[in-house]
Amino acid sequence: MECTNSWAWFLNLLPIDLDLEDGYGYKIISDQQKGIEIAISDILPRVEHRNYAMHAFAN
Repeated sequence: MECTNSWAWFLNLLPIDLDLEDGYGYKIISDQQKGIEIAISDILPRVEHRNYAMHAFAN
């Protein structure tokens, strides 16, 4: 089950593995999974978050 703690764990490792520094200039696109918005704002506040909307346009 996806939750804020799981996303926080992942987002703490992401900038280390990808050498993102503070994340400025990067974007994370998600399909509104639970907890990701809170984790992004807490851990990578300079990363822009967008929601994936392709499925909405396909209907």
